Amino acid sequence: MNKKGNIDIAWILLGTFITVILVFVGILIWNSAHPNLERYIDDSSLSQADKDRNAELYSNIDSMLGIGDYIIAFLLILSIITVIISAMFIRTHPVWIVTFVVSLIITFVLALVLSNSFEIFQSVEGMDDVTVDYSITTTFMDLLPKIFWPLMMAIGIAIYSKTRGGRVI
Repeated sequence: MNKKGNIDIAWILLGTFITVILVFVGILIWNSAHPNLERYIDDSSLSQADKDRNAELYSNIDSMLGIGDYIIAFLLILSIITVIISAMFIRTHPVWIVTFVVSLIITFVLALVLSNSFEIFQSVEGMDDVTVDYSITTTFMDLLPKIFWPLMMAIGIAIYSKTRGGRVI
């Protein structure tokens, strides 16, 4: 984390956005390829045991994709907690509050842009079938500015509420 300000939250925003987009594109590809794969396997000359193993594999993949929403939510909450806790251990000086405020504004604008970009991404044909199963992630991405503004305020309080010795007041 940067001692002079807090720009690490912008990396969390970008990482979240890229992860969510990649997961949703991967699910879209899987949903479009899955029926064709099943049809090719059913028409192939594989033994029934191999076909049953493939059916079990597809079932496991579908169930694994179902818990992806909770995994993404857990990782986001874990990264938020990590940033707040690590902000408490940064020694800083009040003169750097200007840098913090500038990074706060930049991060808020970035959150607005990423949230609007995600809304455009959701409107792409076929994405509504994917995003309907990921309600937590979709809600998080839609409310990104409203979530990260209080988070940045909490980080600012954690960074600048210390006494000169570095202890939290």
